[in-house]
Amino acid sequence: MSVCIVQTLTQQGKIMNRHEYINKQMIFTGADDFQTKYAGNTDPRDFFEEGEVLTVNDINIGNWSSMVEFKNFSGKWFNTVCFELTEVNKEYHNG
Repeated sequence: MSVCIVQTLTQQGKIMNRHEYINKQMIFTGADDFQTKYAGNTDPRDFFEEGEVLTVNDINIGNWSSMVEFKNFSGKWFNTVCFELTEVNKEYHNG
């Protein structure tokens, strides 16, 4: 299950600072039309297949929504609700 990264909370409920997301891997979990159009983000379905793993280049964490930019996709911002941290990153943050 993916959730929006808001106020630096991860899907596991651990508080992370913005810089802690840089170079972490996230997996594309899919998206619907509402999620892709929210806040004018780029539609990830045009670039990724479900299950594809990407490396975070930058993240913008807002009060109501967050956007992520991935390496090799400079200038393309995606709604974080369409992604979640990979299992490797989850283990790292729970450890």
